[in-house]
Amino acid sequence: MSRYIKAKTFTFNFDGDAVQARLSPLEYPDMMRLQSQGQAETRIADFVAAAREITPRYVTEFTGLKDAEGNVLGYDVVTSQVYFAELLREIVSKLLELSQPVTSDPT
Repeated sequence: MSRYIKAKTFTFNFDGDAVQARLSPLEYPDMMRLQSQGQAETRIADFVAAAREITPRYVTEFTGLKDAEGNVLGYDVVTSQVYFAELLREIVSKLLELSQPVTSDPT
């Protein structure tokens, strides 16, 4: 049986919130672009631009993130505000991990 996963929910601990995101595997062009933008010599601005453009198509559910006043924040805030750069990096990392064939279940 294939190990292909159509979608998987991951929990990210960010700034005191347990953020859950349901992720779908990347398509080839998007995976290649995110991988190349993640290289050390790539400018951070290029990586962020690629992540902002690509990841919303693969984050199918997003819950648990709140601002300091307790207001619920959507994924659009993660891709637009510098404050959430580390969370965005973690989501990209999980998308890349989920999308590639592995010998064990990605967690």
